[in-house]
Amino acid sequence: MSEEITKAFVDQFRANVVHLAQQKVSKLWKYVQLKENVKGKAVFFEQIGRSEMRDVATRHADSPQMDTPHDRRKATMVTSDWGDLIDKSDAIRSLIDPASAYTMSAAMAVGRRKDKHIIDASIGISYSGESGTTQIALPAAQIIAADNVGLTIAKVKQAKEIMDEAEIDDEGRIMLYSSQQFSDLLEDARFTSTDYNTVRALVDGKVDTYLGFKWERIEARKGAPSAGTASGINKHGLPYNATLDVTSCIALSSLRIGLAIGEMETFRVTERADKRFSKYVYAELDMGAIRTEEEGVVRIDCDNSPS
Repeated sequence: MSEEITKAFVDQFRANVVHLAQQKVSKLWKYVQLKENVKGKAVFFEQIGRSEMRDVATRHADSPQMDTPHDRRKATMVTSDWGDLIDKSDAIRSLIDPASAYTMSAAMAVGRRKDKHIIDASIGISYSGESGTTQIALPAAQIIAADNVGLTIAKVKQAKEIMDEAEIDDEGRIMLYSSQQFSDLLEDARFTSTDYNTVRALVDGKVDTYLGFKWERIEARKGAPSAGTASGINKHGLPYNATLDVTSCIALSSLRIGLAIGEMETFRVTERADKRFSKYVYAELDMGAIRTEEEGVVRIDCDNSPS
């Protein structure tokens, strides 16, 4: 079998990685406003506010001018990359197999990085204004305190109420949770009883839809931190405060997060002279994310070890 590296191999590898990262690996990709082929170091997502009609009081009145509120949010692009060596015993043709270890590993890395940007943007600082320099933190009204308890039905109902009062669309609501919070909910008979819940959580071992939210499990950023970092080994997951042992679940409304993908995704396969000419697979991607509306996001802090 030929070991020659051709453009066709690289193109197919790139196509497989992008497809897998979109369809099978990134859990949050389908819930965002997406801008692709972005040029430059930053991109703006337009934010159109609400306006009201008014009653016509007189005949032949002037045409109305409502001055619809308009703002914009800036997402800054961040370059991330990935690389791996192909063992000499493995054929370069394995790259064009969507099920190959190299293709899957690259796709998983790309997908996890997308999720990390989306999660960080959802509850982090947002940048607004004409030039994108005005910092907007997630308001305290959008944060549910841990209060020495884990995830409870009461907290989920509170998140729903916050969104309802802000007239956030019922469709497209998502709840991001980890396995610890699922275990907390299983302690409540209302969650597991078919009288209250049609998901049959005890049978399936997972929750699909509950209280109007589509539930997506993403583990918290626990584990031993890497050198020079404060986060655990699961760097793409839900925020975790190791000091307080608190995981932040996130309720969000679809399309309240903007995700930008750079114009050029770099996928290369080459030889590494410093590695005895082993084949080297490389992927690079520019990404940036931003929260576009505060009312569509609720952070739910959950104590993992309440006293």
